[in-house]
Amino acid sequence: SDDKWIEFIIDQIILNSIKYKKDDAPVVTVSFADHGEYASLSITDNGMGIRQSEISRIFDKGFVGSNGRAGKHSTGMGLYLCKQLCTMLGIDIDAESEVERYTTVRLHFPKNNRLSG
Repeated sequence: SDDKWIEFIIDQIILNSIKYKKDDAPVVTVSFADHGEYASLSITDNGMGIRQSEISRIFDKGFVGSNGRAGKHSTGMGLYLCKQLCTMLGIDIDAESEVERYTTVRLHFPKNNRLSG
């Protein structure tokens, strides 16, 4: 894949982990899993989490959400750009979260040479 854009995507995810941290010391865990036809890179934090009612919209252009409206100077463009770049690179991206517990963002890299998107 394209190193520069992958670095941008991962940086954005980690920056969000730090931006939306709780008062506890932030912990970011990066893990890798091989699923046969694709490999996944997961980035998990112990931050504020995202409401279930908002999780499906976090990759939408301009979506800020309740955490972003709470004084975090959010634009709603970071994860949108990540999604656009992932689509361009043939990588799937998804997220899961639980409020006050964690957020995990996963990048799914296909092992074949065809673009998935």
